[in-house]
Amino acid sequence: MKQWRSDKIEVRLVLTVGLGLLLFALVAGLFSYAYFHRHQLDEAESLQRQLVQTVRAQAEVAAFASNQEIARGVLEGLLANPAILAVRIEAGEGFRAELGSRQQVDFSAGREFALFSPVDHLERIGTLRVVQDDAHVRGVVIRAALFQTLLMLAQMGVAALIMALVLRALLVKPLVQLADSMKQMAPGSPARLDVTQTGATEEIRLLASSANTMLDAAQAALDEVQAQRGELVAKNEELLRLSSTDPLTGAFNRLKLDQVLEYELNRSQRYGSMFSLVLLDVDLFKSVNDCHGHAIGDRVLVETAGLLGAGIREVDIFGRWGGEEFLIICPDTPLEGAMALAEKLRALVAAHYFEVVGRKTCSFGVSAYRSGDNIPLILGRADGALYRSKAKGRNRVETLG
Repeated sequence: MKQWRSDKIEVRLVLTVGLGLLLFALVAGLFSYAYFHRHQLDEAESLQRQLVQTVRAQAEVAAFASNQEIARGVLEGLLANPAILAVRIEAGEGFRAELGSRQQVDFSAGREFALFSPVDHLERIGTLRVVQDDAHVRGVVIRAALFQTLLMLAQMGVAALIMALVLRALLVKPLVQLADSMKQMAPGSPARLDVTQTGATEEIRLLASSANTMLDAAQAALDEVQAQRGELVAKNEELLRLSSTDPLTGAFNRLKLDQVLEYELNRSQRYGSMFSLVLLDVDLFKSVNDCHGHAIGDRVLVETAGLLGAGIREVDIFGRWGGEEFLIICPDTPLEGAMALAEKLRALVAAHYFEVVGRKTCSFGVSAYRSGDNIPLILGRADGALYRSKAKGRNRVETLG
């Protein structure tokens, strides 16, 4: 996958550079060809003038002396140049000498050069007319212009190739490595951007370093937020526990018991299920506070809550109802099951020895849900049963149904 991604980026680089170069080469080639073509035409014309200049003195002598032999030597010298098609020397008194590589040549299309007297170089005595082989000149010019254009494009291609190789070493490979490092980074991951490619530019190294610094700062902030979130969750859990727990005994408080009662009542009304209540009271608890003080009384409540909490079933909900009263909610339990549980708990408390105060007992009142009941009704029956238990001598389990 890494190799494929690297190749893909390199292909994009080659295509981008190649297409850019092709477009530039087309434009540059057109302008270059036009320039080189014009330049070669100017060069051909300049060479023709230089060639004429070298034989001009001899041509002036031939015209001045009306000497065919000298004139022929001049014409042969000029015609030796393949770019010249024909030449003619004309002078006063009807002198003419001409020479051409073809039978019929239109001398009127040729270029005319003035010939002056070799004596004073002021008096014009004739003309030297040179007819250029335009087809030959054009061929030479086009070939030269094409060669120079192709040479320039080849140089540009080599430069582009070198540029692509440099970009591949300085940008593509480091960027691929940078992308691979980023792929490995997940939330909370210690992975960081790594650029170890030889030749990677300082800018890319600086980019990776800056990004790593930002990632470290973000990770530190995330860690702090997570720590604060953990503290907040713990505090919320503690607040929830405190809001539903009696601070003295550690059992559920009245608020939590009310919520469970409401839930069980709604469930029984909706699904026809059964639940029962066990309401109990520590017998003669006021005498404990009066004789031994509230600290001992609190200890008795704590020990009693511990005994009751250890004696109930896992499904039962147990809490402090108020003062020395405790309430046990028994889901999916009929009256008989709740009576049996209450008797078990009564015996458990009666058999326990409390420090300082010795033996203590509890009285129990049990009630079960009936169709059409509400919370005050079912609690009222449990409370009435509790009072019956106390009226019959305490340390008993009673029910009103």
